Amino acid sequence: MQSGDIMELTDGTQIRIRPVDGSDRAALVAGFERLSETSRFLRFFTGMHRLSTSTLDSLTDIDQDRHVAIGVFDPNRPSDVGAADGLGIGVGRYFVDRDDPTRAEASVAVIDEYHGRGIGTMLLQSLVVVARERGIETFIMDTLAENTGMATVLAKLGARPILESTEHGQLRFEVDVPSTADPIKSTAGYRVMRELAKASD
Repeated sequence: MQSGDIMELTDGTQIRIRPVDGSDRAALVAGFERLSETSRFLRFFTGMHRLSTSTLDSLTDIDQDRHVAIGVFDPNRPSDVGAADGLGIGVGRYFVDRDDPTRAEASVAVIDEYHGRGIGTMLLQSLVVVARERGIETFIMDTLAENTGMATVLAKLGARPILESTEHGQLRFEVDVPSTADPIKSTAGYRVMRELAKASD
């Protein structure tokens, strides 16, 4: 599928950004394979070498309502799976809470060779805008318990801890999604999400 908007990064690189759907299954697998071991661990909190069928099913069961996913592609590089969009380089997504439609769990992943180019930022901005329009008031974000620096940053930026630890060594925080048209970069929600994406940005 080829669609979406062509945008330009600050370094002049053109990228395509569009919604992700079930037809992107092969591209998601290829993107995962391009993540370093460290990036996989930071994103999935495990050292998995491949996506399980159940995880892949969850990541591709996208309705753009309760599961919103936005992909970024490099149209000037060939796709690993022959897709017309170009090389898949990043995905931002959120899952709406089953019991509370005003809450959603958000995450971002960008392949390593595109880190440091603002792609994580672009995905986070897109997630915040979509969430605000859909009535999402709170993002839920996880980090590893061993990552004390990130936990400290989250606390300083206004994120509220809601779970001190889980059996997998994760910490969970929540932060308000802006409900006004104020510039995204001035909000605590944006800053927290931006810090969480530093490894991917």
